[in-house]
Amino acid sequence: MPAKAKPNDPKFGVIETGNRADLVLSEKNPLDDLMTLKKPLGVMASGRWYDGGELETLLEGVAAKYEAAAQNPSSRRAQAMEDSRNGNQKK
Repeated sequence: MPAKAKPNDPKFGVIETGNRADLVLSEKNPLDDLMTLKKPLGVMASGRWYDGGELETLLEGVAAKYEAAAQNPSSRRAQAMEDSRNGNQKK
């Protein structure tokens, strides 16, 4: 089933050599069992493949950053100010 995100772009959403497509590889058909998306076998995003182990590591890192920020709200402000001074503002 082709993606509909960019209907006028023939190179987007079709899994074929030379085309661009971000996708989630799951063990089961998500149309039959949405829970399969909680444990993807891998993800292709922006031309890079992330296997299940890499995804777990990324998620653990994000969770740790949120936990640290929740424990120390003033560090979020300090980091935002530092990012602003360095031109690294979030968009």
